[in-house]
Amino acid sequence: MKIWFFGGVDEIGGSKFLIDSGDTKIFLDFGRSYSKEGAYYSFPDMPRSIDELIGIQALPKSQYQDLNLDGLYSSLSIPFNESDIENEPEPPVSAIFLSHVHTDHYQYISLLNRRIPIYVGECGLNILSFKRVTERRTLLSNYSYIDFKQVSSFKKIKIDDLRIIPIHVDHSIPGAYGFIIEGSDGVIAYTGDFRRHGFKPELTDDFINRMLEYDSIDALLCEGTHIAESDFSSENEVKTKINEIVSKSKQLIIGDFSDTDFDRFRTYYEAAKHNNRRLVISLKQAIIFMAMNLCRGLENPNILKDELICILEPEKLRYSNWEKLFLAFLKGEIDKSYFPDDENWYWIKKKISKRTFLTESRLISIRALSQEPDKYIFLTSFRTLADLRQIKPPGGSIYILSTSEPFNEERELKYEKLLNWLEFFGMPLIKAHASGHATPIDIKDMITKVNPKKLIPIHTVHPKMFQNMFKESKIDVVAPKLGECIKI
Repeated sequence: MKIWFFGGVDEIGGSKFLIDSGDTKIFLDFGRSYSKEGAYYSFPDMPRSIDELIGIQALPKSQYQDLNLDGLYSSLSIPFNESDIENEPEPPVSAIFLSHVHTDHYQYISLLNRRIPIYVGECGLNILSFKRVTERRTLLSNYSYIDFKQVSSFKKIKIDDLRIIPIHVDHSIPGAYGFIIEGSDGVIAYTGDFRRHGFKPELTDDFINRMLEYDSIDALLCEGTHIAESDFSSENEVKTKINEIVSKSKQLIIGDFSDTDFDRFRTYYEAAKHNNRRLVISLKQAIIFMAMNLCRGLENPNILKDELICILEPEKLRYSNWEKLFLAFLKGEIDKSYFPDDENWYWIKKKISKRTFLTESRLISIRALSQEPDKYIFLTSFRTLADLRQIKPPGGSIYILSTSEPFNEERELKYEKLLNWLEFFGMPLIKAHASGHATPIDIKDMITKVNPKKLIPIHTVHPKMFQNMFKESKIDVVAPKLGECIKI
């Protein structure tokens, strides 16, 4: 077997790994490469074509020395109809397996041949299905007529001569998986993104223990986001810290975190509950958290039913169509039968209750939030400063940064603007974050236990750290190169 590397090499994210048995080819992840794009584009300038992305090495090209990927990308123009799919060529790969639905692991699937099935977990599929309603359809967010197939932990999937076993891991988004791939020439394991300092380390332990059932793992693709440097904070520590901050504040609390981090959402919910505050989320957050409520184990806190949760009603002159429909649904003015009869709304129509609406007190305006700031925790993100400027928080309010710090120049500029506005409002920033990625100690411990024949560092800018860390062991640490393969 061969493993080809088309992303996640000397970069964090952009993961795209092709398993090639000779007879069968599958991709593990097909993520967006922010580092490659960042060298050529700045928002709002975006890639205009697949050829551009191939040219900057963000996507694999069609031909390599002994690899033919002709037909990998969709030949259809946007928009297209379901009947157009029969015009797609025979694809060169049999399937794509997504470890989780962070964009650096999945977003380039929008460019793929629609005859390629995309395997993803139940919760990931829910999140993608609900997110597509809120996103404008572009080159990088066109998920029309993708053939999604659902995976479950430990349930083996046979693709020709390969057997793929998805196994849950803990990460900062629900529904994350690692994979074990069994072939006639050996066994490959891929960690995806994982950690052991979250609320559910037992999920990651299940993946590690399954690897230990094999006589040997021939190749382990291991993420190393924090292999060289790590903040040793756990989710439980963050929970304690946020509750303490909220308990000591007499003004508005703003919490900044990723829209798909349900663990962090629950932490803020508990802090609000323990300190007699209500939690305020945006309309977009509401629809994403609703998708997570449909996942096993994530039914609570329930976005539609919990009286502690308020939804901020946008104050703007023009609403998008999805905002109009979703607000009308939340207010009880329409039921789900009024949603468009198209594939974007299919999962929402299929999965949400027939008629559920919020009590009047749970739809809150910017004005109401501004008048009684000490009664609320408002959840947002520094990707947009509009809400902050509308609220005009009183001096002494607190901004809690519960996400990773800026990792590129574009995000750094936005972060600087945020700091300027916080100073303008007299609002200190306090950091309270636990990473979705494993610490160096947990990475080393996992690798030592599994003891693979080959260790391949991916999703890291420090592959040499792996080589030096294990130089006295019998593990063969092989740093991959972009566009090349490693044989096992």
